[in-house]
Amino acid sequence: MKNLRIYLVIILVISPDILIAQTQNSLGKFSIGITFEPNYGYRTLNFSSGNKLIAEKRNANEVFRFGYALGMELKSKISKNILLSYGLQYLEFGYNSRFQTLKFANANPEFPVGSKTDFFHQVVGIPLSVQYHFTKSRFNPYIIIGVQLDCILQKTAVTVLEYEDGRTNSSEHRSTLDFQRFPVSALLGAGMEYRISDRISMVAEPLLKRSITSLIADRTAKEKPYSVGLAVKIVYKFKR
Repeated sequence: MKNLRIYLVIILVISPDILIAQTQNSLGKFSIGITFEPNYGYRTLNFSSGNKLIAEKRNANEVFRFGYALGMELKSKISKNILLSYGLQYLEFGYNSRFQTLKFANANPEFPVGSKTDFFHQVVGIPLSVQYHFTKSRFNPYIIIGVQLDCILQKTAVTVLEYEDGRTNSSEHRSTLDFQRFPVSALLGAGMEYRISDRISMVAEPLLKRSITSLIADRTAKEKPYSVGLAVKIVYKFKR
């Protein structure tokens, strides 16, 4: 949690206006947006010396996975160039296994010849970020720094078995026990807003998200997911 405290301090140092935003007239300027973010995610492993072989085996067998986030956000202008953004998202993230060739001592056409597993988490997320906007022109670039609190609903593993004749058979296993339910992640990114009209804008945001806390509730094993994505948004600005 030390890293989380440091990260929150950085946000407050960059934007001291947050602390007095409730007294500013500019807070009356709000915008609401719908966001969709395809992303590419993986995880880092940091296991104790006694579990190094497990980490090495997982790193050799597991690869990146495509995920996504879908949600809404609300922005409030708290100074000339600084906006506070907070939202609610549904997202999926995880990783895939490589295709594994299966061999049996006694050949049988009813035995599978290979398998592959898709591991993913289904999550409700609450992102909170500060945005610094450089201009007020039709094309408006800005930078983003923030945190996100996630609530993991469940972890799912879908295994697909493949047979010599081309048949496949899949099985699904769901769990709500073997992970940390409320991980916290750091957010870093940039954005470009294109103003279509006085009220409607299109936004594109390349984002890096990295977990600060581990998904595994074990002091000897740390698993921290991360992702790189591109959030696309339609934003509606309210006028006073």
